[in-house]
Amino acid sequence: MNKTFSIAVIAALALALTVATFAGTTQSVQAAKLPKVIICHEGFDEETNSTSFTTLNINAHAVAKHIANHGDVLGPCPEVTE
Repeated sequence: MNKTFSIAVIAALALALTVATFAGTTQSVQAAKLPKVIICHEGFDEETNSTSFTTLNINAHAVAKHIANHGDVLGPCPEVTE
């Protein structure tokens, strides 16, 4: 699955969640248990004063914000070998 298609699917899920929330059906959406999505989260490690990457398994509705606000990408982080 390519990144553009994945982001479109995730955006559609986020829109559906938003519409359902405004329609007053939040409980039924929560009961449906939206799928989890694996992302590589970019963060900052204060101990080493460097960028860090962590594989996270997050709710589908949170993916678009992670990608837009943190520079995260879909899929697990690559393994670092030294």
